[in-house]
Amino acid sequence: MDIKRKDLKEKWYKFNDDTKFKVRPFPFSQHKSMDPMGMALEQFLYCLVDWDGWNEEGKKIKVTEGEKTYIYDWHPDVRDFILRSSGVFAEEVGEELKN
Repeated sequence: MDIKRKDLKEKWYKFNDDTKFKVRPFPFSQHKSMDPMGMALEQFLYCLVDWDGWNEEGKKIKVTEGEKTYIYDWHPDVRDFILRSSGVFAEEVGEELKN
């Protein structure tokens, strides 16, 4: 069987007029937790790569694990957007690899 390999580069997804997030698909091999909530946090931390427009007092907030965790805990709309976007990206990659 011939297989295709896909270069899994990150992709920007627009959240609103001011903010966009760079996301990558989540490979299942990255799961370390068996707890569903822990798995969702692992996925979020891995998939969220960068942002543009996530600011505090007009200055870009640095992308760190702590800031990602803050977003995950306190901004459910963004959390859900990132997880959905990474899922869409993974589906697109899967379809490309089938063809």
